[in-house]
Amino acid sequence: MSNQPGPGGGGGGGDISHSTALQPASHGTQGKRQKVYANFVEISKYPERDIYQYDVVVTPERGEFKKLPSPSYMRSVFDAAMGEHRQGKLNGIPMVYDSRKIAYAPKRVCEAKDTLELDLSFKEDGRTEKYIIRLREAAVVNTKILADYVRGRGGIAVGEIQSALNALDLAIGS
Repeated sequence: MSNQPGPGGGGGGGDISHSTALQPASHGTQGKRQKVYANFVEISKYPERDIYQYDVVVTPERGEFKKLPSPSYMRSVFDAAMGEHRQGKLNGIPMVYDSRKIAYAPKRVCEAKDTLELDLSFKEDGRTEKYIIRLREAAVVNTKILADYVRGRGGIAVGEIQSALNALDLAIGS
């Protein structure tokens, strides 16, 4: 491998510490102006309230899974249960699900020590499978700490905001 910089002052397998970036000869006079969009959520406007984290167990009526289904299948089962039970047992409360074992809700869907069971007949490819989805509160996530961290209010370690970040990431990605 050569230590000589490649064309344009960089790379070529050489030592980049000896390379320099090329600067445009006439800054702002060549090319075409373009708008750049960024995908972001402004945390300062995020509601500062508790979010409830739930452990989720999806079980076939006939016993345990021999092999855990794909995340997309698990999400389909969970979404079908949400559609069937949102206005009933869930009292209109939406939930987001990571397709494996965790869900979040903006309000409590059952008492802290209780387990909420949702029965579901799931139809796919002409077959009907029966499932029981069990939700049990695992944690109460304080999102105010995340807003405080972003605003630079001192004394907050990154580890303290991780659960709020996880909930926010799942909510945005769903």
